[in-house]
Amino acid sequence: MAPSTSFPTGVSEYTGQAPHITKPTELGHFSLSRQPGNPMVRRYHPDQRALLTLHRRGPDLVTERLDIDLTQGMDAFIDRGQAQKDAEHLYPILRWILENKRTFAQYRSKVNVICWRGRLTDLLVTPYNRKDTWTLVACNIDDIIYLSYVNESDKESKMDSTLEATVEKVPSLEDKRQTSRMYWGFKFEQVMTSPPGDETSLQKSVSNFESFQSVLYTKVGGYRGTGVLFGAEMDCLDPKKVPTKPPDCYVELKTCKGIEDESGMRSFCYHKLMQYWAQSFVCGVPTILVGFRLDNGHVLSTDELPMSKVPLIAQANGDAWKPAVCQNFLNSFLQFVTVLVTESHEQTIYKLKLDVSQQRVVVTREEATAQNQFVPTWYLDQRPGY
Repeated sequence: MAPSTSFPTGVSEYTGQAPHITKPTELGHFSLSRQPGNPMVRRYHPDQRALLTLHRRGPDLVTERLDIDLTQGMDAFIDRGQAQKDAEHLYPILRWILENKRTFAQYRSKVNVICWRGRLTDLLVTPYNRKDTWTLVACNIDDIIYLSYVNESDKESKMDSTLEATVEKVPSLEDKRQTSRMYWGFKFEQVMTSPPGDETSLQKSVSNFESFQSVLYTKVGGYRGTGVLFGAEMDCLDPKKVPTKPPDCYVELKTCKGIEDESGMRSFCYHKLMQYWAQSFVCGVPTILVGFRLDNGHVLSTDELPMSKVPLIAQANGDAWKPAVCQNFLNSFLQFVTVLVTESHEQTIYKLKLDVSQQRVVVTREEATAQNQFVPTWYLDQRPGY
């Protein structure tokens, strides 16, 4: 495939049989925590200290008659904030590579792309994305593509804040709702990794600085496909599974508004299930545990969904999306990027922006500068093979 200035994203372009994608292999792991005195950078730990264990609320896949209040402790929420998330880029993964050069060397010849799981998830759902734009940046270092996210909306908001510096922005009702929903998701993770009835744990403040990260390798597209090394946050460990067989032993935790009717079920299948499936599929997590809540943040039931059965649930409720389309797009886009991003990181930074209205990813090339470089010098100076 020859390099182009844009790449199509429409569903009709990616019908047909799904490509072969290998089951991810865990190469290693690490934990992250809040860095005292420097909230822009999280502290790296080469261990499993942040890996928590799931505490189910019942023996069955569906547990009802619950009343879990996710609003507790919201006033004490320790939030990283979007600025900290944007500034981190690939730093923790790069730190893992430097501390595990021997393991990395075993896969070095197979790796074409390095990124976070979130980028792969975004790509999987892109053909069905009609609302949320994204912008990726890419560079070529020693014939490996480093792929990260850049928050274009944050740049626009900074410009707006400069123009309106004298006006204090008051959060809208929707902003407050989004903040509440975000907090409820983190609180649900805290609750489900605490023993039932442990009121002390429920009253603890929630922090989204702490996380356990798995470093995985997968190959997208068969023998001549794209090898991807990526990091993925894992919510918890399944006590029913063998802990020495990751990623099979992990569980993804989600919260969602309860389903009240057929319309709600169709909306759930399209807006939620596709995202849940994409996140879990790409890193090989077999179980998704969903807490269904009311608008007031109280979870009334939980439902365990086998990741492999999620597309069948969607198919039975309107067939709003097809996993093969998602997989075909991911495969084609990664092939496109590996052919496109050839100039050295010292020369060029590639920006890839999704235009949802035109159903295309638009590519621009920028001269590499200190301002747009997203791979730090400490990694460049110590990288394996340099």
